[in-house]
Amino acid sequence: MNYLFCLVLLFQISLNANDDIKALNKKGADYLISIQNKDGSYGKYKSPAIAALCAVGLHKSNASDTAKRDAAIKAAMKFVLKNAQANGGIYTFRNKVPQYANYTTAISLMAMATIGNKEYIPVMQKARKYLKSVQHSDDQSKNFGGFGYGAEKKSADVSNSAWAAEALHISEYVDKEPFSKDANAEKVNSENWKKLEAFLKKCQNIKIKDGKQVEGDGGFVYELDGSALVSSGNMTYAGLKSMLYAKVDRSDPRVKGAMKYIQKNYTVSENPGKKMVGYFYYLMTMSKALNAYGQKELTVNKKKINWRNDLIKVFKDMQNKDGSWINKQGSHMESMPELATAYALVTLNNCK
Repeated sequence: MNYLFCLVLLFQISLNANDDIKALNKKGADYLISIQNKDGSYGKYKSPAIAALCAVGLHKSNASDTAKRDAAIKAAMKFVLKNAQANGGIYTFRNKVPQYANYTTAISLMAMATIGNKEYIPVMQKARKYLKSVQHSDDQSKNFGGFGYGAEKKSADVSNSAWAAEALHISEYVDKEPFSKDANAEKVNSENWKKLEAFLKKCQNIKIKDGKQVEGDGGFVYELDGSALVSSGNMTYAGLKSMLYAKVDRSDPRVKGAMKYIQKNYTVSENPGKKMVGYFYYLMTMSKALNAYGQKELTVNKKKINWRNDLIKVFKDMQNKDGSWINKQGSHMESMPELATAYALVTLNNCK
């Protein structure tokens, strides 16, 4: 009887959570639809990456008018595709200099793979080739195997590497039949994942001996800039999901080390190690990483934590009356409501 009662209670909690998500992302979707620029872009910077993130946020969200939602997604992706370059990258220029070329290409590719329009396939294939070409390939460099922003900043970092890894992971199907007959694609992809794994290994605060963690907190740092390696929550989630995409087994001590850091430092009130810096990115990356890991609950201080419900509550408490979200701390462009709202919608859809 008690067992049946618990099942019914859990089912009711799940229904309530999904009702909350529907209400939250309906208001958020309506907001994004209302502020879209006429050319399909968002905000004053008109970045393909932000348009792509908004399209992904809208993709699985409710809206008061689904026809308007679908039209907004189509317009956003049209803007993204308009910025596809001959080399396969997707980015804009400023004074003839590519702007965050690797970053915007990765997010644009991720959006195309998520939305899944077959018309995107040729663009996706070229974008994949571009991303593979910008992965650091000098095995004598500290950046070997990683990805950076592009020409503006040539060093690799865990965040850009995570965006690239996600994009390459979910778009890998375009390298296979019936979309491609490249017999060498699987080998090349495997080599790319091994390179990425090598970079991630250097960015994790961990020392392993005889298959066990003997030093470090298991967390990840942003980049190898010569300073002390200080772990943060957002980079640890980014590192975790990138390891999983790179086919590192869950039983690997590095994956276990990252999960140990996550459970020890679990919180949804701030980005551990960075306070409110990159807070919405942190919450979104948490949802992606724990979904990739397949973790429904976390054990925190010997208690079971439903991280999805915690995230839903955060966004319920922080949503503005107009349906938007914003990080008042302001760094990493999270003071821009179009970006913060896109992050929020993606996170909420990951909590379904």
